[in-house]
Amino acid sequence: MPSDGPIVILLGSNIQPERNLPRGWSELARAFEIVGTSRVFETEPVTQKRPAPRFLNAAVLIRTDLEPSAIKFDVLRPIEDLLGRVRDPDDKSGPRIIDLDLVLYGSLVCASPLVLPDPSLLTCAYAAVPVAELVPGLLHPTADTGFESIVAGLDRSGVRLRTDVRLG
Repeated sequence: MPSDGPIVILLGSNIQPERNLPRGWSELARAFEIVGTSRVFETEPVTQKRPAPRFLNAAVLIRTDLEPSAIKFDVLRPIEDLLGRVRDPDDKSGPRIIDLDLVLYGSLVCASPLVLPDPSLLTCAYAAVPVAELVPGLLHPTADTGFESIVAGLDRSGVRLRTDVRLG
């Protein structure tokens, strides 16, 4: 099923993020045609069980004919493993070398095997801000509002642009 709109992947890192976010982007560029990349934003960690360093986040717009589950499980997970991502079953929101999430696949709405669009796009500035920068006029598939409007309604006090970190 080819996508009927933008396919967006969110990148995040809070373990040596200045090094690992660009590494993640480079691996994505090997796997996909990257059509666009947001700037890098520094954000507060969300739902951490213990104090953790701030994250660097960015979003990339890709072009691919792969299905969503193939993107997530055949491309993104192996890249995370390659870069040293360790998953702690007791702390799913803990610090990470790299986090790659498929957050939008056109207008597709589904709950299994992935939740699309990713629910964090409506509630979390770390996700919504880079996506809004990347596809500003796009309507969210379930909220029927633009990403710029979504961002306007979120607390962005913990979000800071990082012009010293470049991707691509």
